Amino acid sequence: MKKQLCILAVFVLILSFGVGQVSARDVRFANVALPWSGDIHGANAMADYVKEKTNGAYEIKVFPSGQLGGMMSILQQVQSGTLEMAVAVSAVLQNSVPQVGVFDLPFVWPSKETAYAVMADREFQDKLSGYLAKKNLFMCGYIQNGWRAITNSKRPVKTPGDMKGLKIRTMQSPMHLDAFKLLGSTPVPMAYGEVYQALQQKVIDGQDNAAEVSVLMKFTEVNKYVTETGHTFTCGPVIVNLDFWNSLSPAHQKIFLEGGELSWKVNMEHSEKLMKDMPDSGGKSYEEICKEQGVELIKLTDEERAVFAKAMHPIWEKYRDIIGAEFYDFFMKKIEQYSK
Repeated sequence: MKKQLCILAVFVLILSFGVGQVSARDVRFANVALPWSGDIHGANAMADYVKEKTNGAYEIKVFPSGQLGGMMSILQQVQSGTLEMAVAVSAVLQNSVPQVGVFDLPFVWPSKETAYAVMADREFQDKLSGYLAKKNLFMCGYIQNGWRAITNSKRPVKTPGDMKGLKIRTMQSPMHLDAFKLLGSTPVPMAYGEVYQALQQKVIDGQDNAAEVSVLMKFTEVNKYVTETGHTFTCGPVIVNLDFWNSLSPAHQKIFLEGGELSWKVNMEHSEKLMKDMPDSGGKSYEEICKEQGVELIKLTDEERAVFAKAMHPIWEKYRDIIGAEFYDFFMKKIEQYSK
């Protein structure tokens, strides 16, 4: 009898040990952004939230700095299912899902608050999710990196005419290429990680990014003219492979969505803070650093921005057909709704 009880106790111990060794499901989350960015701070917050709320069943591993490839590559990896999650800004994602192009129409957002309100609108999210699903993608939140500015090494840019002849790096987006051509410049699509060297070697004259990002990426070391045009507001969905998403239980899907909302909130808060307190700067803003570097920082007036907007407006009509008239018009009505 004692022998039987002993065997039973060992058997129970083995079973208990086996259950305890069940490992978490790793979920890889790729981004080209650097660790100091709002993107990565938000992604890390999401990772912590999902791990806690799923009791360790899922563990998001964040890969910043293009460790798993450039933005086009990680987008394709998520579509194929070789990667679970990634950030693909709208300028790149629209190559696969044209409807995402509404985010990048030049000067379409009247304010940051309007952009946030439209992006948070449930009806808008549902419609956009339908288009993403056709490409085996699910939207699990957003990222944002602020208003884009134009930097260059040649001259101050205050009017569309000042852009003529400048070789400007753009993202791999037909809309961005077309927009800069309208200004008379030569757009050069190029991966993010190649920009500094290309500026330094004069392969290109300039590039566009949020001004604070240009400072942090050290582009202002070689580009001494920065014009805050605000021609687009950099944002885009956090994308998840649809097959992976469908493998999650409804309870876990809810947790991932909550994590996505938290990620966006942290991203926004950190991005706002970043502008006023740059990393390793002793509390300096990007404007103060530009001044120290001898950079001419040009902030356009509303009237000057309107001249740029008029010059780039033909993009709207061209891409209404590419995006699809129904979704384009729906989006414009949302902007009107939240601009009042």
